[in-house]
Amino acid sequence: MSSSVLKNRKLSLVVDTISIDGVTSPGLRVTAKVTRSLKVTANSAVVTIYNISDEHKHALTKVETPNVALTAGYENQLTRIFVGQAVHVKHEKIVEDGDVTTTVMTTDSGLNQQLKHVKKTFPKGVKAGDVLVEIVKALGIKTGNLNTAKAKLNAGKGATIYVEGTSLSGNASNELTALCRSCGFEWSIQDGALQILDVGKALDSEAIVLDSSLLIGTPSISNKGIVEFMTFLQKDFTPGRQVQIAHPFVSGVFRLEKCEYDLDSYAEQWTVRGEARRAVK
Repeated sequence: MSSSVLKNRKLSLVVDTISIDGVTSPGLRVTAKVTRSLKVTANSAVVTIYNISDEHKHALTKVETPNVALTAGYENQLTRIFVGQAVHVKHEKIVEDGDVTTTVMTTDSGLNQQLKHVKKTFPKGVKAGDVLVEIVKALGIKTGNLNTAKAKLNAGKGATIYVEGTSLSGNASNELTALCRSCGFEWSIQDGALQILDVGKALDSEAIVLDSSLLIGTPSISNKGIVEFMTFLQKDFTPGRQVQIAHPFVSGVFRLEKCEYDLDSYAEQWTVRGEARRAVK
């Protein structure tokens, strides 16, 4: 690995009211394994903190579902890696070296996807974009790019799919999936907020360029057109972004479908495994 890429790393973790600097605080180590994708299934993270105070341990145990925010990067180039809610906090002692670890297992609005329901009747002529808004409201997440998706939906052919009106009664996540599928959209939750994309298309942002100096090992591409690669942590490296891979064996512009972050404030793990496919133009 390139030491020049790994220098000046920074990691910031906030769990409920506890704020932790995992790089500059002496004696404090933080590791994180985070999985994010464009699938409807909730993103997740497992964050382990070494040797936090007893006071902080007790504080974490008292909160039922504390909010978790993880950012990391280099110097002033921090990027948000994960935002979600803790679903399990575990403290244990490592026999070999005596360290006490606190492991926080988290989900990105996963409880909302499981538990939130929508029950609403819409009159004849209701526009699909307005139905979309009501489903997202029932889901109880941040709206993200909802307004953009609503405007696009109401201006297109999909606006009139409910010409006879409709009634919704069921899991809000499932209803959102059904509506998006019928209108050529796909959705996911990123950092607690809704992200809606046209099927196969990437976010309207500049592609992140990955050349041989940033790639770790050799990227590969399957017979289904899925590119797999590993790189050092990059700013704003999140599902939906475009990546331009510049390697002798694999090259082109692709859409990130899945990111697996492996971070360790005391070691060289400061990497992301990515899966991507060519974006639809």
